[in-house]
Amino acid sequence: MRTKKLFWEQPDTIEFPAKVLSATPSADNFAITIPVIDVIETENEILHILPEQISAGSITGKIDWERRFDFMQQHTAFHILAQSFLRVAGKKTLSSHLGEVTSTIDLEASQISDDEIGQVEALANRICFENRKVNQFFVNKNELDNYPLRVMPTKGERIRLVEIENFDIDPCGGTHVNFTAQVGIIKILSQEKIRGNIRLTFVAGKRALADYQRKWQILKKLSTQWTEAEDKLVDRFDKLQSEQKELLKIKKKYIDSLISREADELIAHTRQENSRLLTRLFEDREVREIRDLAKTVTNRDDLLVIFGIKNIRSNLIIACSEKSGFDLRKLAPAVRENINANGGGRPNFIEFGGIPPEKLEKSFPQIIELLSHRIKKNQ
Repeated sequence: MRTKKLFWEQPDTIEFPAKVLSATPSADNFAITIPVIDVIETENEILHILPEQISAGSITGKIDWERRFDFMQQHTAFHILAQSFLRVAGKKTLSSHLGEVTSTIDLEASQISDDEIGQVEALANRICFENRKVNQFFVNKNELDNYPLRVMPTKGERIRLVEIENFDIDPCGGTHVNFTAQVGIIKILSQEKIRGNIRLTFVAGKRALADYQRKWQILKKLSTQWTEAEDKLVDRFDKLQSEQKELLKIKKKYIDSLISREADELIAHTRQENSRLLTRLFEDREVREIRDLAKTVTNRDDLLVIFGIKNIRSNLIIACSEKSGFDLRKLAPAVRENINANGGGRPNFIEFGGIPPEKLEKSFPQIIELLSHRIKKNQ
């Protein structure tokens, strides 16, 4: 038996009668509600997949109207957007995807400007506000040349067309609203490059309202926290960002000064011990600072530096001056085996990261002994 597609003839239908033709015989008559977990369409049938067996006989199917209408809004919005992109920017649509939260439209284009997107949104929403009729009808394949279709169908003798009055017409088998005003508003949220083309994410109808409400709450919270009017928030943010950059410059200058002083103190202490080996195990210091400290020391004196930094994931830095003649990369395999961590670098600077702190603390004396032995061999 060929399935009758009621959603084509009566898209606003919420309940419909049906018969279960093949199932377990019914022993008693009683009412139950069973959700449909999937729908599969074959050439002649639409199969509704249920989580359990049901009895043969008459049933009543009920549509989740909130979800159905939501997707009708998104689907018609896609048709409006596709034609809008074609008219405003000359961009053809490659494909689309209607998702549960947002939907996407892929354009045959390497780029599209914000100005073009703004013009497309303006046209698309004007079509919605004009409340144009959305017509849905069938034609024979040999009649298609009579219609200015965006996309030509590739199969079928009877083709279902969806027409947005005096704006767009396209072959489509999905559900749509009856008038464009039912779409509500259309908002493009973002764009990204996909395989050399452009993918845009959009929402329409109730989803667009929900998106606006969510963003308004964020804007309102920021306005309250910063004691600033909504239309002044961008200026306030720019000012804060500029101030932050200045503070970071001051902080860097201060840290550089402290690192310079610390380097001089470490060099002096090492020379007092008549040693060429400078070792320290630091706790809760920023890796970048200790990295700069090692470079400062080796730029000022011909010392071999071994610095460990204990954090949640610890680091080990080994450095020497460029004129020392050492190639620290030759030591990397032995160190790597000792601490079981990845690392490497340049002839005068190698670094290992992601070391468990207890492993670094235990292995640190062994690494010092290993490198001390190598230094003595090269003296």
